Order: sequence, then structure tokens, then C-alpha cells
Amino acid sequence: MATKEDVVRIARETVRQRKLGKQDWECNGVVFDLETGGYCARFVRQCHDAALGQGEWAWAYKAPTAWDMEIVLKAAGLRTENPQPGDIVCVNGDGCRPGHIAIYLGDEQIAENTSSGTRGDPQAPGTKISPLSAVASRITGYYACLPPAAPTGYEPGAITIEVVGLGTCDGWFTDHSIVGVMNIAKVLGYEVNDQVKERRAVVLRK
Repeated sequence: MATKEDVVRIARETVRQRKLGKQDWECNGVVFDLETGGYCARFVRQCHDAALGQGEWAWAYKAPTAWDMEIVLKAAGLRTENPQPGDIVCVNGDGCRPGHIAIYLGDEQIAENTSSGTRGDPQAPGTKISPLSAVASRITGYYACLPPAAPTGYEPGAITIEVVGLGTCDGWFTDHSIVGVMNIAKVLGYEVNDQVKERRAVVLRK
């Protein structure tokens, strides 16, 4: 299961490979063009393709331009007001197609592919890490399309979820879904008793 952390790792490594002097770099069957600028949507797609490990064009939210990609992400209900590293930042505020799109790295940084030669490291056009402030005035939204990694100590496997007074249900969780169960429970007002490590059980009590 691909996570936000996988996307951040791949984006950073792509830039590192460029700074090592490479013109292209392959990761999980995906070949990145590191020096040609102006292919922001391709870069974002390829980072997700590589994270998924299923080859090119495997990502569900692929689109030919940044403008189109934001339309797809918005239609899928993925907009977030609490961006995390590995989320997508859309920069279409000037209203001009094809627009721009990048990966939010946290720490006020983005990974991007751009034709700009006036910002980022490396500064020349291509794949780079740039300050978020360089595009902040034109940001039109952040989008979360992958889960975060599971907390340390959580392993995939069988689990029992008990809602006190209503009974239990058995299930299976992947490396991220248990986090979602606990967050949903808290939003619904349940007290969460997390016993995943000991008994693979989560008890929800009003």
C-alpha cells in the first residue's frame, strides 16, 4: 500500500539524482526526465506511479495538465484543509492553463517540475525543491490522495472492533486503515481504547 511518505521519499530522491548530475532516473519501472522543465503534472503522476509500484499510468488521478488534474482531484473529494507531507498542492490561481501542480514536502517546501529558472534548488528549469512561498499567492487547493504510514508497531492482520453496547465485528486492516478507524471513532465521540499491539482489538465506548 503506497503512502504519503513513499511519495515524499521518491520526490526527494528524484531531485537528489538530478543534483548528482543525472538527466534521467528510474524508480519502480518509472523513468523520470530530470532536466526538461514544464512537465509538472507528469512529475506528480510519476511520483505516485513509482510509489504504487505498478508502472507508468497506474495512478487513478492522472491527467494531462495541472489544471485538469485539479479538476479530477476535486471531483474525487480529496481536497484537504490540513495538508500533510506527501499531499498535492495545486497552483492554478492565475486562471491560466495548463496551470501548475507540485508535491508538498512539509517545512514550507514543494517538489516540482517547472520551466522556471528563478527559484528552487537546482535553480535551472527541471525537477527541483522550491520554497512554498514562491507559489503561495496562487495556490488553489491541497489534495490528499494517499494515507499516511501506520504508526510504529502496527502490523497488518486480523482485528476485532468492539462498540460497547452494540457488539463486535471482525475484520482485517492494512498498514493504514486502523488509523482511520480510530480517527472516525473520535469524531463520533467515542472513547478509544487502543489495544492493537496486545490483542488486535479496538474498543469504542461512549
